[in-house]
Amino acid sequence: MDMDLNDLIGVAELIVLGQVEVVYPSRWNTPDGKLPEGMTIYTLSPDVLPLFTDVEFRIGQTLKGDAGGKERVRVRTIGGEYEGMPFRYQNLPLLDLGQKYLLFLERYPERPTAPIDPDHYVITDAFAIADGQAIAMKHGGYDVPLEAIPFLLRMPQGNPFLVGRRVSLAEAQAEFGWEVPLPQGREVREVWVAREACCTHAVAVWFDDGLWLVMRNRVEDRLDVEELLERAPEMAMVEVKGYPGGGGCPGVIEKDGRQFSHLGNVTVVLKDCLTLALYSDSLSLGALLEIAEMIPLPAPADDALYIRFDPLKLLDLLKAGVEARAAGQIDRDIAAELQGELDSVLDSLNEWDVAAAIDKLNTFINEVSTQRGQKIAGEAASGLISQAYNIIDVLRVVRPTATPDATLTLEEPPAETPALTHSAP
Repeated sequence: MDMDLNDLIGVAELIVLGQVEVVYPSRWNTPDGKLPEGMTIYTLSPDVLPLFTDVEFRIGQTLKGDAGGKERVRVRTIGGEYEGMPFRYQNLPLLDLGQKYLLFLERYPERPTAPIDPDHYVITDAFAIADGQAIAMKHGGYDVPLEAIPFLLRMPQGNPFLVGRRVSLAEAQAEFGWEVPLPQGREVREVWVAREACCTHAVAVWFDDGLWLVMRNRVEDRLDVEELLERAPEMAMVEVKGYPGGGGCPGVIEKDGRQFSHLGNVTVVLKDCLTLALYSDSLSLGALLEIAEMIPLPAPADDALYIRFDPLKLLDLLKAGVEARAAGQIDRDIAAELQGELDSVLDSLNEWDVAAAIDKLNTFINEVSTQRGQKIAGEAASGLISQAYNIIDVLRVVRPTATPDATLTLEEPPAETPALTHSAP
C-alpha cells in the first residue's frame, strides 16, 4: 500500500542522498539464486519467490537515521532482469548504476528475501536526482528542489510542499481562499498548495533566503495555543501583533530515546481555524519574531481579521481556470459542459440561493472526478476540485444579501456562526 511522503518520512529508518556504485546480478529467492527446476515466471508466486536486485549505495548525506558509520550500504530492490527481460513488481523502483538518488530505507525482516545477505535495507520510496531536483519514482512525478529537502524533512508532519502542487502566488490565493500576507523585503521563490484533508487547505511560500511561510485553514480542526504547545513542547508561548502562538529556535529534541532535529519556527493562531507559521533552519526565535512583526496583519480587535475572497471572484477564477486548461488539459466538449455548470452556479448566487449553488458546485466536482485521467488531466482535475471545494467553504460561512444594484455582497452572519467580513479584492 502506498503511503504519502509524510508517512514515509515517519516510518523510514534511514533517509540518505547518494549514488549507486555497484549493481549486483538479479537473483531469485532460492539458495542458488535460480528458479527451481520445472518452474517458470508464469507459475511462481511473486510474493513468495520474488526476483530481486541488490545495489551498493554510497552515502553522500544522511538526512535521517544512522547507518552505523558506514559509507556504503546494501540496498535491495524487488525486480530486476531475468534472461534479458526486465521484471517489475507493481510500481517498485529499480536503481541504475551511477545514478544519484534520495532513498527512504528500512529493514524488513519479514520479507521473504530477508535471510539472503541479511545486512541490507529495502526501499520504501526513492527519488532520482537530476538538474538540482529530486524526481519522484513511485508517486507520480512531481519534483522537489534538492536543496530544500533537508529543510523539508524537518518540517511538521503534513507540510504542503511534499504532498501538494506547485502554483503561482495568484493561483494559491484563489485555491486557498484567504489572502496570504508576505513579510516585507523578501522575494518569493516558489509557492505550493495542498488540500491536506477533506476540509483543510494549506499554502506554503518559500522565499529566496530560505525562509518558509505556511498558512493552514483547518475548517473542521480548530487549533488553540494550548493545543499547539502541547503538540510541540520545544516551543514557548509568544505573541505577534496581539495574536497568541508558540515559537522556538532550531535545535534537537529527544523522543523515545532518539534525537530529532527541528526547525526554528513561530506559529500564531489568527482565528480558530486559521494559522500562520514561519520556519527556518538557521534563524533564532528572536529573528523570526522580528520577521513576523513585518507581516501585514490586521489588529485582533478588528473582526475582519483576515479578508476572505469574494465567492464571485473565486468563481471567476475557477471559470478562467477551466478556459485556460481547455487548451490541452481538458477535452473542449467537457470544458464547455463545465463552464455551463459554473454559469448555473453563478445564476444561483445572483438569486441569493446559496444552498443551490453549493449543490451545483458538488455536481461540478463529481463531474471533474469522473473525467479525471480520461478527458481531464489528473493535475488539472486536482486544481479545479480544490478551487470548487474552496468556494463551498466560503459559502458555508457567509450568506448573500440583495442590494439595489442586484450584485452579490456579503453580510456578516448571525452570532452563532463564525464571524467573517468581506472586502472586495
